[in-house]
Amino acid sequence: MNVEVSDRYWSAPWGRPVVPQGLDVRQPFERLRGIVADNGEELIDPTKRLQTSAASAYFSNDMHLTRTGNQLLGEFLAPVLERAIKARRVN
Repeated sequence: MNVEVSDRYWSAPWGRPVVPQGLDVRQPFERLRGIVADNGEELIDPTKRLQTSAASAYFSNDMHLTRTGNQLLGEFLAPVLERAIKARRVN
C-alpha cells in the first residue's frame, strides 16, 4: 500500500526540482484517494489552496512548506476538521 513515487521514477536535482517526462504527479494522491474511498471516507486535496501562493508557500530549494505554507494549510484544514469533529459528535 505504498503510495510514494519511487526514487527510480523521480529525479529532483538540488535547487531545481524537475518532474520526469511522462510521470503522473497525481498518482500518489489518486492511489491514496482509492484506499481511503475503500474505507468509506473522502480524501481532501489541499494543494489547490496552495497553488495561488506557491512562491511563498514552498521553499525554493525543495517542496517542503514554509511558515506561510503551513499557515495557509492550517487555515484550509481548520474548518474541515471542525466539521468532522461536529459530525462525529452527532453520530
